[in-house]
Amino acid sequence: VSMLQLKSRFHVQLLCNLAALLVEYKQDFAEAEKCFKLALDCDPAHVNAMVNYGLLLIRRKPESTRDYFKAEQLLNKAIRTAPEKIHNGGYLLQEMILDHHTRGGQRASSPTSTTHG
Repeated sequence: VSMLQLKSRFHVQLLCNLAALLVEYKQDFAEAEKCFKLALDCDPAHVNAMVNYGLLLIRRKPESTRDYFKAEQLLNKAIRTAPEKIHNGGYLLQEMILDHHTRGGQRASSPTSTTHG
């Protein structure tokens, strides 16, 4: 592992942590979303960033700005990328998306896997 790769991983994790703080303490969903997008630009395979960005998309306020379709796409990508890394946040995201679908919400083009776990 090169120093550049280590720095990149470190920066991605910092961006994810910053996004979490922005949501938790400032309710600043727009800035948190920018952090997650930047993290995924740096490392498109970062499962934690995908899952937490997906959670942000379906928790943001006002409710009319929530994006279940994109959240489901992120979860599907996280599952395809590293199913062994899908833990509590991934399962919570999956449950929230499935709940949305049972209430008549539209699905992403690739259905969320329900067999993992």
